[in-house]
Amino acid sequence: MKIQKTRNDIFDNSSKIIKKFSLNIELIELDTLTTFLSNIHTNFITRFNDLKTHYISFTLFSNPFKLQFNEIPLKFQAEFKNLDIYKCEFLSLKTNNDKINFFKNLPWEFIKFKNNCLKIDSYFGGSYICEILFSCLKFRKDKYSTRINQDTLFNVLRVACSNDLVPNFEKIIKN
Repeated sequence: MKIQKTRNDIFDNSSKIIKKFSLNIELIELDTLTTFLSNIHTNFITRFNDLKTHYISFTLFSNPFKLQFNEIPLKFQAEFKNLDIYKCEFLSLKTNNDKINFFKNLPWEFIKFKNNCLKIDSYFGGSYICEILFSCLKFRKDKYSTRINQDTLFNVLRVACSNDLVPNFEKIIKN
């Protein structure tokens, strides 16, 4: 195992770090550390196997023309033949938001590609909102604003996370 071969390097480097920062750490048995690192490695591999299983879906979203026809799942092949008309337009897109809008504006005959786009977008939509929320929270709750109350913070975060919403002015005016 690779960890077994490089464990001397690991301990040499870690002992340098301990000396550099004057850390007071008791020595750990070599076998315990090796087992611990092996477990981390195994968990890392199992966590990222999901990316391999979703590779085709991600590629159909990011660039369906990158795949060979025989790599495309059967349910997408009929639509893919017709998607060739839009190849130049798709390849000119720069951002993922452009790609989302591209798939959103495709005719309904490309329903499987549209659904795949929605599925991929939903994977990342929630994490994007969380990133915005915590960035705003970090910005708002700093050492200078220590006396912000819960209601004010809630309203600030609510506005920060909903800035992409566009009000329906016609409906508001009618009511």
